[in-house]
Amino acid sequence: MTTFSGAFLKHFAIVTMVIDHIGVVLLPDVPWLRSIGRLSFIIFCFLLAEGAVHTRNRLKYSVRLLLLALISIIPFSYAKYGVWLDFEDLNVFFVLSSSVMMLALFDLCKNKPFEYLYKLLIVILFGIVGYLVGFEYNFYGYALVACFYQFRGNQTAVFCAATAATLVALPLFKIVVESCAPINAMIYSVVEGFGLISLIFILAYNGERGKQLPKWFYYLFYPVHLGILVGIKIWLF
Repeated sequence: MTTFSGAFLKHFAIVTMVIDHIGVVLLPDVPWLRSIGRLSFIIFCFLLAEGAVHTRNRLKYSVRLLLLALISIIPFSYAKYGVWLDFEDLNVFFVLSSSVMMLALFDLCKNKPFEYLYKLLIVILFGIVGYLVGFEYNFYGYALVACFYQFRGNQTAVFCAATAATLVALPLFKIVVESCAPINAMIYSVVEGFGLISLIFILAYNGERGKQLPKWFYYLFYPVHLGILVGIKIWLF
């Protein structure tokens, strides 16, 4: 059986993310580029959950991701909305950074009475706050990270939980909290559901780091590649 290292997953997520952002910035009339990009986010959530398990200091890990989120505000704003600063829709690294703190709260609930109820409420609370503040992916991001962390090592549970988060919990959240029309909420969840294909790779993860590039490359790639795409857009259009 073919298995995949953490490095493979990370590089695969980067490639599909770039394809997605090419669709956002340069080719918005080519929808299949965005569809391919759906695969990257689920993998990043999985890698975040794995990183939270293995990091020596979760606070430093969260702060590094927060600094990356702050650095990325300008290129993300221009790439998505054509303005230099937009604080109503904040890039995905705000969700990833705060997800590390969410998992710390998860650990406080471990082996407590009503453990799963508390964890569900934590995810919903983080999702509501993320939605109100304007974090990209908000509830969906927290739900996926929670699934990968809670059911780590159990392939069947991971598959079922991630699928339920995408096709059941996500549209319910959009209907109840975001006051989204049910049909629109379902369409949104189905579109995001294309990313569940990435579970094929995630469930074949072999637990090994693999051949990694320097750490700074992964932290700088997000804002730098957005900046390059923005530069190309300004130059060409």
